[in-house]
Amino acid sequence: GKTLITVNNIGAMLKAAIVLKLDDAITRCVSYLMSHINEYSLQGVYTLERETQCKRLMQKIIEYETQNFVKISQSDEFLNFDVEKMQRILELDNLNIFREEKAFAALKRWFNYDVPARQEHLPLLIACL
Repeated sequence: GKTLITVNNIGAMLKAAIVLKLDDAITRCVSYLMSHINEYSLQGVYTLERETQCKRLMQKIIEYETQNFVKISQSDEFLNFDVEKMQRILELDNLNIFREEKAFAALKRWFNYDVPARQEHLPLLIACL
């Protein structure tokens, strides 16, 4: 049968589909999430991916980050990214940026948001550029 996926039940639907190993349902849930994602809802999608460890969702998130890096880097959510997430994004080979300066400016904005906590990680992240 058909089940209606909504913004209110997507988390439970994806978790159930994974537990029950329903590949079609997993694909539909991931497609739904990606069709409703934006730089403001990204944190919720990250949380759901972390909770479910859904490889398909992670791949789609990486595609989204690659294509939308500049837009993501201008959001408030971006300022709360952890070091591991920043490193993973900055290491993407096909990051959709017009010039390297965009990535550097994004890293600088992120770093300046919490200098004391991020200072020791700056060399690692600069090396990713």
